[in-house]
Amino acid sequence: MNKKETEDYIIKYLDGYLTTKGFKHKKSQKTQIEYYRKFDNNSFEKFSLSTINYYDSHRLRFGFGKRISVVEEVITKINEVIPFSNPPYKKDANTLGFGYNSYYGINQDGLPDYMETEQDVKNIVEKIIDFTEKEALPFLEKLNDLSEIDKLINGDDKNFWNSTDKNTFNLGGANFFDVRRLIIAKLSGRKDFEELVDKVYKSIESESTKNGHPFVYDRNDLTKKIPYTVKLLQDTYFIS
Repeated sequence: MNKKETEDYIIKYLDGYLTTKGFKHKKSQKTQIEYYRKFDNNSFEKFSLSTINYYDSHRLRFGFGKRISVVEEVITKINEVIPFSNPPYKKDANTLGFGYNSYYGINQDGLPDYMETEQDVKNIVEKIIDFTEKEALPFLEKLNDLSEIDKLINGDDKNFWNSTDKNTFNLGGANFFDVRRLIIAKLSGRKDFEELVDKVYKSIESESTKNGHPFVYDRNDLTKKIPYTVKLLQDTYFIS
């Protein structure tokens, strides 16, 4: 069973389920399998799957992305002044994403199961559907509430995430992590936003010291993304 046959069988057994959940197959995407569920406010949720190929035997990795338009509108304003790089910002970027392995804290690339026959594919797709129905979709629904995201990433102790941690979900990589976490906190109506800002700066300084590069962040340097983000949020977004 070659790569194309494997992917065709995946779509055969997965398409009906995802369609009933409001997802549509993006057939123009050729490098991986993608399904989108779009909303009126330019937000979307995405299912993506790619195969890891070993001649006639295959494994797969899959995950979910979520774009929250109110967050990305702020990111877009920041990018217009101080462009993101490594990677650059894309206008259709996810706000956050998670996969099966990150959700369960498994340090492994892809699922361990190998697929060599149509029945193998069918069995694995059933696992994907089970995870999607019982875990992924309820989690995506929970993440519609910015205050819930804020609690998960900006809380105390283990619920205060660092950009380098292996977490349940990501915020688009280390380059975007602290900017998005601050936007989410402010837009969620967090009352102690100033205290959180101080905590984020101190966390960045602490991590840099641990890595052998101690420095003090210039919080007034508006050529840097985090100080610019903080000022933009303070000056523009008044959440009662």
